Amino acid sequence: MGQIARIAGKNSQLFTKGQTQKAEVAVVYNPLSYMVGGEQHLSESGAVRDSEIGIYRPFWRNNIPIDFVHLREVGQGLLKQYKLVFVPYPLMFTTAAARALKEYVDGGGTLVAEARCGWNDDRGYSQDIVPGFGLDQTFQVREGTLQMQEKVDIKVSGEAKLLPGFGGDLSIAGRGIIEELVPYPGARVIGRFPDGKAAVTVADSGKGRAVAIGSFVAMANGQEQHQATEQFLLALAKGAGVKPPLEVKGVAPDAFLEVRMLEADAEKALFLFNHSKQNITAQLPFATGVNLETEKEEPLAAVSLKAGEIRVYRVK
Repeated sequence: MGQIARIAGKNSQLFTKGQTQKAEVAVVYNPLSYMVGGEQHLSESGAVRDSEIGIYRPFWRNNIPIDFVHLREVGQGLLKQYKLVFVPYPLMFTTAAARALKEYVDGGGTLVAEARCGWNDDRGYSQDIVPGFGLDQTFQVREGTLQMQEKVDIKVSGEAKLLPGFGGDLSIAGRGIIEELVPYPGARVIGRFPDGKAAVTVADSGKGRAVAIGSFVAMANGQEQHQATEQFLLALAKGAGVKPPLEVKGVAPDAFLEVRMLEADAEKALFLFNHSKQNITAQLPFATGVNLETEKEEPLAAVSLKAGEIRVYRVK
């Protein structure tokens, strides 16, 4: 602890002035979901928590920053800074937040929402059409038949512009509900349930696009990691123009190097966390950096870390 305090004290300006890199992806945190079975869905707790984990994990593992935006902040118009916004488990909503989502898409953002979006308002009154609050016009779909089902299979066909790099006809996992999506003329169906009914749609609206998913995909992935689902989420981000702040090369697919950075004027603090159970060598977009522990300059074009090792560098 003393050594950590010494390093932090010596580099206090770097840590106190340092700012994290801005996220291009956001997840809407909706506390109203707790009032509509969000912690007791299908008699199991953790629906909201698992939904958030299910979205966060693939971005974390690929070093893509992601923010959680409170529903109240959504209504205040804070989404415009993001290229991609996820709205998981969106059963209860507010008029202000729904209006902000419409404006976000019209302004050029990519919006992804799960089943029964805006079914109830914040007083508990249900909407005549789901997605509610007029969001059916943004997504260009309405809810059809509903069926409760613990595990749900959705076959997604890749659309090059929306899902670059996503292999065609891969199955992603949903949970809890099968919501048939009845598309309006402006929607394209890119995913179907086993019975052929529409499960995933995309519609262009204003300068942006809106993706509707007729199940709880995020919750399913949070409870049990599903590779195709995570590929789907990452492909949505790539299609929206999201990129990792730092390009890291050379790390094996079964290894995980977490890379984080604080920016303070001309200098940066570079954090490397080898979460793998193996030694790794990574190629980073910096020629050299000063190791804050040894206070020595080291090459970073190819840096090797032992299993579980953590390093912090000062870079320019």
